[in-house]
This record gives sequence, C-alpha cells and structure tokens, in this order.
Amino acid sequence: MARMPPPLAVACTALLLLLFVSVSPCRAASGGGPSAVLLPVSKDDATQQYVTMFRQRTPQAPLKAVLDLAGATLWVDCEAGYVSSSYARVPCGSKQCRLAKTNACATSCDGAPSPACLNDTCGGFPENTVTHVSTSGNVITDVLSLPTTFRPAPGPLATAPAFLFTCGATFLTEGLAAGATGMVSLSRARFAFPTQLAATFRFSRKFALCLPPAAAAGVVIFGDAPYVFQPGVDLSKSLIYTPLLVNPVSTGGVSTKGDRSTEYFVGLTRIKVNGRAVPLNTTLLAINKKGVGGTKLSTVTPYTVLETSIHKAVTDAFAAETSMIPRVPAVAPFKLCYDGSKVAGTRVGPAVPTVELVFQSEATSWVVFGANSMVATKGGALCLGVVDGGVAPETSVVIGGHMMEDNLLEFDLVGSRLGRMARFPPPLASGALLLLLFVLVSPCRSAAGGRPRAVVLPVSKDDATQQYVTVFRQRTPQVPVKAVLDLAGATLWVDCDTGYVSLSYARVPCGSKPCRLTKTGGCFNSCFGAPSPACLNGTCSGFPDNTVTRVTAGGNIITDVLSLPTTFRTAPGPFATVPEFLFTCGHTFLTEGLANGATGMVSLSRARFAFPTQLARTFGFSRRFALCLPPASAAGVVVFGDAPYVFQPGVDLSKSSLIYTPLLVNAVRTAGKYTTGETSIEYLIGLTGIKVNGRDVPLNATLLAIDKNGVGGTTLSTASPYTVLETSIYKAVIDAFAAETATIPRVPAVAPFELCYDGRKVGSTRAGPAVPTIELVLQREAVSWIMYGANSMVPAKGGALCLGVVDGGPALYPSSVVIGGHMMEDNLLEFDLEGSRLGFSSYLPLRQTTCNNFRLG
Repeated sequence: MARMPPPLAVACTALLLLLFVSVSPCRAASGGGPSAVLLPVSKDDATQQYVTMFRQRTPQAPLKAVLDLAGATLWVDCEAGYVSSSYARVPCGSKQCRLAKTNACATSCDGAPSPACLNDTCGGFPENTVTHVSTSGNVITDVLSLPTTFRPAPGPLATAPAFLFTCGATFLTEGLAAGATGMVSLSRARFAFPTQLAATFRFSRKFALCLPPAAAAGVVIFGDAPYVFQPGVDLSKSLIYTPLLVNPVSTGGVSTKGDRSTEYFVGLTRIKVNGRAVPLNTTLLAINKKGVGGTKLSTVTPYTVLETSIHKAVTDAFAAETSMIPRVPAVAPFKLCYDGSKVAGTRVGPAVPTVELVFQSEATSWVVFGANSMVATKGGALCLGVVDGGVAPETSVVIGGHMMEDNLLEFDLVGSRLGRMARFPPPLASGALLLLLFVLVSPCRSAAGGRPRAVVLPVSKDDATQQYVTVFRQRTPQVPVKAVLDLAGATLWVDCDTGYVSLSYARVPCGSKPCRLTKTGGCFNSCFGAPSPACLNGTCSGFPDNTVTRVTAGGNIITDVLSLPTTFRTAPGPFATVPEFLFTCGHTFLTEGLANGATGMVSLSRARFAFPTQLARTFGFSRRFALCLPPASAAGVVVFGDAPYVFQPGVDLSKSSLIYTPLLVNAVRTAGKYTTGETSIEYLIGLTGIKVNGRDVPLNATLLAIDKNGVGGTTLSTASPYTVLETSIYKAVIDAFAAETATIPRVPAVAPFELCYDGRKVGSTRAGPAVPTIELVLQREAVSWIMYGANSMVPAKGGALCLGVVDGGPALYPSSVVIGGHMMEDNLLEFDLEGSRLGFSSYLPLRQTTCNNFRLG
C-alpha cells in the first residue's frame, strides 16, 4: 500500500485503556498456546532509552531491561540478586551452544555454583550496546513469562519454561536506564526474542514495534495478532513494506569471521527535504564488501546519526527550506536549532519541512514529519534531531529511536521485510497520555455471531438545497463524514483531495477481484505526486458522479474503515464497523452543488458496491433497506438489515402495513459512466396511470414503459427534490389538478412551479393542505401510491402554495417520471433487493407517527 498522507492520527500506545487479547477463550479451552505475546514499552527521560518489563525465574520476579534491535541474546545481571530454583546451564558442546555460535566454554569458576559461576557451561559475550562494553558470561536458561494482554489490570501470562539468555556482570548495566538490569535483544539472532519466542509458542517469526514518546506507553508484539488500534481496524493490512537487507559482515561487539550481522538494515537510496532531493554520495548508502555503509535501525541510538557528508547535506538543505524561521545557537548534540516560539504546531508536530527517506521507490518512502524530526531542547530551542556521526562510521545512516516514535513497524523475519505504518500523531491524545483501543477480537466471539441485525444512517434535510444528508464515521482515526443520499450511483464517493487523512486506507489493485466486480475497466497509472488516496498508481479507477449537478470525474477506488450506528435513539449507541469498505475517491470540485459541508454522496442503489449490498455482505443480513425521508427540521433514517420498522411502541410496520410493487430493471444503463450491456442500477417502478382526485389523467401510456433504448418509465430519486414529469405528462397532470381546484384562488407561478395558490385560502388536514389527492397507479388499483397534500404541495415565497411537480421537457431522459424526494417524505419505503420489490406505507402521519419517531435499540 502507498505511503500514508501527512496528518494521520492515532497513537502507538494506550496507558489508560488498552485491550490486547491474544488468547481466545476457544483456544485456551483447547489447550493451545497464545497467538501472540507482548512487551510493554516506556521511554526513560534521563537516558532517552526504551525500557520494558517482564517476569523471569522461580519464584518469578519483575525485570526491567532496555530494548535493543541488536544483540545476540537477552542478557541480565546475574551477579546482583539473581535467585531462582529453575535456572539450568547450557552445556558446552550441546546443540543450543553450537547454535549460539559463541565458541566459548566456561570451565574455571572456583566459587559456589550460581548462574554467574558454572563450569562446563556454554559461554557468551553480552554487550551493552549503549556504552559498547562487552564481557563474557554463562549461557543459561530459566523461566520467562510475558503478558498476553495489555491493560491496567494484570492479565494472563504465557510462559517459556527454558528461555535461553546470557548472564552479564553488574558493571555491564552502567549507562542503562535507572533500574534496568539487562537488555532485551530483538535482533535476527537465533536466540533473540523474536526467533526464540516463535519457536516456543509456534507462531510466526515476526514482531511489531511501536516506540512511545515520553510519558506514554508503547508495545512490542510477537506473533500473529492483528494490529488493531481501533475496533475493527487491522493495521497489518495497511503497511508499506521494504526489504530488510543482510549485512554479510557482523556489526556486533564480539563475532567470529564469517558471521553475518544480526541487525536490521534497509535499502535507503536517497533523502529528500521538503520534496527536494538532497545531493549525497550514494556509495555511502550501500553496504560494501567489508560491511561498511548502508542504513540500519537502532533503538539504543536516541537520535538519527548521519555520516559527516550526509549530515552536512541534510542540515544545509533543511536550513535552506527554513530560512524564514529564526535560528538560535546550536544545542549539543544538534547543529541546526530554531526559536521554538516561532514555529507553528500541527497535528504531526512542528510545522517544518518533511524529511523523506526514499527506499526502492517513491511509493515506499518513509516521510518524517516534525514530531519525529525535531527535538525540543533547553531554552525553548527546537532542533533538527540528526547528529554528525563522523567521517568514517561503520554504518552511514543509523535511524534512531526518536525518528521511529509513534510509527508502527513490523519486522517480518521470514519474509525479510520491514512493514511500516506512517506516524500516528495525537488527535486522540489527552495531554501526554494517549487513550487508544488495541483490541484483538477472539475467534469465539465471531463464531458466536456477535453481528448487528441492522445498521442505520440518520437523515436530515438541508434547507438551502433541499437535499437529504447523512453523517457516518470513516477512516482511522474515525471522523464524521457528511454526505448526500443518492438512490443512484455505483459506490459511495467522498472528496479525497481535501483533508482525507487515514491510517487504514488501502488501494484496490488493478485486475483484482473487487476491481473486476466494479466493472469500471479503469486502471490509474499516471500520478506523479506524493502517494495519497487521490494519487495511487496501479489502482482500480472509477467514475464518481455528482447526480445533482451531473458532473463526473475519474477517481481511485480504495477501501477504508467505515462505522455506522446500530441504534436510532436520542443518546448515541454502539457502532458496527466495516474494516474495508470499498468506495471511490472524488475530487473537491465534484462537491460543488452539494449541501454545505457535504464531501460526497452515499449510494443506495442496486450496485454491487453500493451501501445495501456491501453492508449485507459484511454483516450477513438481508439485502434490503428501509428509507424514511424527513421534512425540514425533522429526523429521518435509512435502516439496513433485518430490524423491525417500529415507529410506534409495539407496532412493526414491516408486518402488515406495507404495500408491495415490483422493482423493475432497466435493461440499459443510462446514468454516469458505464459499459455497453450493463443494466441500470437505479430503482424503477411500473407506473401505469395517474389519478387526480380519483379521476384518471389522460396520458400517453407508451411514455410510462421502458423502451429498448432504456428510455421511459418511472424512477425514484433522492437527488431530485421535486417530482419531474415529461412535458405532456406534466401538462396533463397540472391541467387535471387545476380543474379539481378551480375554487381555490390562484397566485402567480413561483419557479420552478407553474400551478400556485394563495396558501391562506387552502384548508389544513392531518395529511397536509386540503387539496385533491394524486394517485400513482402501479400494477392495479389495489396497488396505488396515494399522495396527499403534504407530499404534493410546496410552500413558496409570499405565502404561495404550489403543486410540487416540475416540467422536465419533451424529451426527459432517461425516465419520463422521476419521483423526487418531497413526494417521498414521511413515507416509509422498503427496497427489497432480493425480492426485487418496493414496499411503501403511504403518509405516516395518517398512522399517528412520522419518520422522526423511528426507534431501534
């Protein structure tokens, strides 16, 4: 997946509420091991080191240790207070000793036996990679336990009964965070945590790392858990991958000739500042035959370290791009510092140019924003957090911990690749403590069928445009999206040009099954800008259509998280989440003509990826929805699924109150972009006649049928505010209505209406103005949709009351009759896609209720 756009939001961590449940009740009951285990992570202010806690020994004792992406094994101080009844030596010459490749054997300890004093024991060389001090020590095993949950109250632990590690000496802990008695190795080595835990618990040899900033919490996840930082959103599906390279020469403290490095290297090819390439000696970015050069990641290096020429080029480029920001004297170890009071803040930290680490291609770039590039120092200075590493460092670029903070990194040792999710900046943060849900859903729960029976969209009417709008939640972190309802359209579309920020979007690749099912035939391959939802190459493309203005444009088809309410009541209820809801990216100009604040349109059509079918497939309920459009200043609803239609206590209108008529299929698709041979995705009904006040209106009946070119018939539309009639039908209807209302004083026409009355002279009833009914006759008299005054008449300026039908012209295309939103208001309509039928209730106030009274949950 392409690089995430800048203002992404969520955080790495959760101190107050974090559920990380990797052992499902089903699995525990069957005696299986955990699917994942974890280490909690915090940042030590004094040393800028990342520390963790775990339990070891018998009886178990909590140990504090520093995280290290290098190192051969876990090492802990065995000299000071190591007490355990379960430790065991690793004998010299044993398989484990041979695999450790230390070529050492302890045979000369004359003191009392203890973990630090054992003869005929495999010897290792633990290294403090902060101070670069090494010593020798015994390789032994002992019990080690790690959490399977991450939350304030202790959860269950998973235990490795014979975890191999190396004994260090007390002096080796000098330079570590206060209280730390060792270092946890996360390297590629055979007995580092990732491989040893994978072998013990039989899960994948991979781990995810999320380093926290100060006063927050992070995590290391070992195994096969999804990375769910919000309910229903698995970030593992949205990672950008780049190969992990192998340095053929060991970069550790003590090694044997021929040993390869166990650290993590990536293939940096260039660096950009503010989108401009920095001139570099690219030979320094490659690893030579002596193992020198290249780029590695390090958690024990607090800030990114650059070879001198690279450091100078980067700081010069950054200075040039920030020439308008006042500088202050350098604060060691940094060279380039600014007056922090003159630097604005954004959701991704200080408002400074981006630093872009380019790997194989632009699409796999790691864009570093202000929060990861700038360091707040003494006196209010804000410094570029890169350090000069000298003219001949072993590694040319060392990406330090600060640059990795609040970035989700997956180290896949089997695939030898690094997965990365862009930075999680802090809109979900409260001060320094970030509140985050990290939820692993148990397979038991899914099997138990904990799905909603229905989901809903709230609906309101926009006064200025007469459009029907809704609000739903989308993206990660979730944001409310306002959109216009549309009974046509192939997919949901939203504006991806302006402010589309999400951690969880993913492209729909060209040629993929979802792309083929959309039948768009398009593939986007011509974007040369920075990757974003609106700019993704190799991506299926669609043609979002503003059905109000009839403007269409090309756009990427992508997926993202979408959440809808499962209740409809005054107090907000729980939400149901679709983790990968397919939609099309529109452009900002496409929103012109929509209600104020609307950034897209929700498709309710028959199409494969419109809301009804996509939600039914996701949640396993029936492919149907109910629509109740409200008048102004009231509330309406769209109900997807199998909920009862309760508008009055104890009365389900779906049981006996709906009249059904077939939904017809126009064999020719006539709207938006389409391929020859496609059928229409709109909703058509078989109107056979119209009556006014019970009397037939003389019509050209051929106009009511759909001809072989797909022209004619009757369509329902929420995008059309008023009912539109072909000219001859229009004239016949208003002539008939005028004849039936000859006694009501007329007033001048008010556009777009022709037939208007003095509203003061029109009586009022429970069904609206006291005017003749308009009856839409469908298959037969018994299946007529009767329109009362509330749905046929429209209040207009000057107190006028007008018949709400509009002349569509003599060649109205494609339908001769378009039933608009006003005529559907406060009518309950059920669109049954499986039965291909429309159920309608007629005017709800005649049943002593309205759309506003619907309740669910």
